[in-house]
Amino acid sequence: MILNPIFRWECLAASRHLKTYAARVVIGIVIGAVIWAIDYGWSNVVENGLLASRWTSWMGFSLFAGLILSQGIMAVVAVPSLFSGALAVEAERRTLHDLLTTRMTAAEIVLGKMAARFSEIVGMLLVGLPFSLLLANFSGVEPQLVWLIYPALLSSIFFIGSLAMFFSCLSLRSRPATVATSTSLGIWFF
Repeated sequence: MILNPIFRWECLAASRHLKTYAARVVIGIVIGAVIWAIDYGWSNVVENGLLASRWTSWMGFSLFAGLILSQGIMAVVAVPSLFSGALAVEAERRTLHDLLTTRMTAAEIVLGKMAARFSEIVGMLLVGLPFSLLLANFSGVEPQLVWLIYPALLSSIFFIGSLAMFFSCLSLRSRPATVATSTSLGIWFF
């Protein structure tokens, strides 16, 4: 079921959009900026051009935490806008009835769209994985922590994406679905 025509079409359409590549470049730039800002913040601890050994593990941990936190924030910001329009855009284009007349069930349509959007977000999240692994190796952070944090990020993305798909199914427009998802997340976080 995961290789249904909806999944293939959505992945093909996403691979041809410039916004997919632009989003990955922006994520890479943001990750680089976060790493630079944290490194710059630690520059006042440098003594005679060298970082004192007692501060190296703290610097590495702060770089790792900043990277993971920035990826989590970017994922929470990107997921509602990406997932909320999945079915609402079909209703806006007036192609939802065409989809519903195919042999696929409504669940296959929704799950195909959700799987395609989830794979797009996973691709964006994988941009930061090499940085995380390098920081884990060179900073004293346990590498197992990387393999524990990324599944937690993926489960959060899955939850937020499911919530956004729920509101996309209820709404006929993508903007109200995005606003409802963002409002629900705001209430959930606070």
